[in-house]
Amino acid sequence: MDKKKNLTKMGSLLDVALDGAFQESHAKMAKLEGHSEGHSEGHSEGHSEGHSEGHSEGHSEGHSVKEGHSEGHSEGHSKGHSDPNLGHSEGHSKGHPKGHSKGHPEGHSKGHSNVKSEAVNLSQIDYTKKPLDLTDPQFQVLHFIYFNRPFRAKSKEGDAIGDLLNPKMPYSSVRKRIKALENKGYISDPRKIHTGGFQGMTCDVDLNKCVSLFGVLSDTEMAISNGHSKGHSEGHSEGHSEGHSEITNSSSSSFNSLENSLTIFKAALETDPDLRYWKTKALKATKVHSWLKELQMSNDDMLDSLRHCAFEFIATDEKDAKGQKIRNVFDWFYKRIETHGFYEPPENYKSHEDKIFERNQKRLEEKKKQLAALQQQKSAEIDIDLELWFQAMDIAEQKQHILDTQKLYPGIKYNSKLPLGDQTGFRTNLRKYYISNIVTAYEEVEA
Repeated sequence: MDKKKNLTKMGSLLDVALDGAFQESHAKMAKLEGHSEGHSEGHSEGHSEGHSEGHSEGHSEGHSVKEGHSEGHSEGHSKGHSDPNLGHSEGHSKGHPKGHSKGHPEGHSKGHSNVKSEAVNLSQIDYTKKPLDLTDPQFQVLHFIYFNRPFRAKSKEGDAIGDLLNPKMPYSSVRKRIKALENKGYISDPRKIHTGGFQGMTCDVDLNKCVSLFGVLSDTEMAISNGHSKGHSEGHSEGHSEGHSEITNSSSSSFNSLENSLTIFKAALETDPDLRYWKTKALKATKVHSWLKELQMSNDDMLDSLRHCAFEFIATDEKDAKGQKIRNVFDWFYKRIETHGFYEPPENYKSHEDKIFERNQKRLEEKKKQLAALQQQKSAEIDIDLELWFQAMDIAEQKQHILDTQKLYPGIKYNSKLPLGDQTGFRTNLRKYYISNIVTAYEEVEA
């Protein structure tokens, strides 16, 4: 009995000592990690609950056997204190039923995800938009970085920038071009990142310059390029804040980050040719942003709606179907997307790129016509020159050239009883002989 009482008393003293040490240690950890006040409270509550359960379970097991208080106490403390995968996780999850368990993995996934970039075929890049201050290789590297952040400049796994360009580019060249892009202001703050299992680089891109070259990033591309470039710390913090505030994150997962959306709209209104109309109306990105938040539209749907509406307003001179002048174009646009969720493209809608393509196509057709006319003219000229050349010769010279032609192109004989113009087969061979031997020889002599 005395031994049992002593063991119980020692266990209680050990409880107090360990509890005090744990509270002090946890307070320091919470301070170092920068957890919010709400997180610390929920965390402590979860820990207390997890610790109590683990501790009680250990005690009950320990007191049921003769040797058991220290064994049960240690097991209980292991569950409540030491093992981050047992007592800590259990208590932490209970303290934050929707917060940490949801926010933490989501935040981690944003910070840690290693999305392997796809190979880039350089022939598919639109070099017509290349700025004059960039070389082709610099433009190629900028194209890759714009759509693929974070990235690896050097890697043994074959997934570095130079490895994914087709044809490939050596690391030394990639490094020089990244530096050149930084010096010219297309990118800034190139830096190394180590998040989870990924080690590589990222940087910031100048949207004012890049959007006009490569277009506005889609929802998925923006999530990859912007989310990954910020790395583990922001993804982790974002996951925590989302979880601990217990906000349902369907809007964050289904729609773009609102902060990213605002950046996209600012750049698009400044640089997108299809949105010039709205720029003349002084439409602000913040207003578009507020519509997006209220109606929960994606970036792409909002931008396409603005393009379609702008095209219709220009085509109709801002008049409705009844021919009445629209008083407030902003209200008109908002009511349409509020009612239908999207501004459908009007009849005969053509984007800025469509119009450019059509103009280029017309120019190409005109050039084809010009080429055909020149070829026809040249062919007629050769036919006339051939006839003049042949008729100007005496009979002996004609016979010699006829024999030379038949040697080069056997199978068709010259018929002296028929005019040359009536001998289609032989005349064709004589024409080839004339072009390859006579005309070429004259040109060489004149040169």
